[in-house]
Amino acid sequence: MRERGWGEGSSRLDHFSAFLLDKLIDAAGVADVNSSFVLRTVKELRALPLSQLGRS
Repeated sequence: MRERGWGEGSSRLDHFSAFLLDKLIDAAGVADVNSSFVLRTVKELRALPLSQLGRS
């Protein structure tokens, strides 16, 4: 799935990759880079189920 507004045939991942390889890796003081991505949301949880704790 491509994001809108990033140019024809490109994605946010393409832009991030270019930034990482062309800029960040060569920056002074940067020895290593590690990235993680969420591919999709499996379950969106908005609140903790505190009602299950019960009151004592």
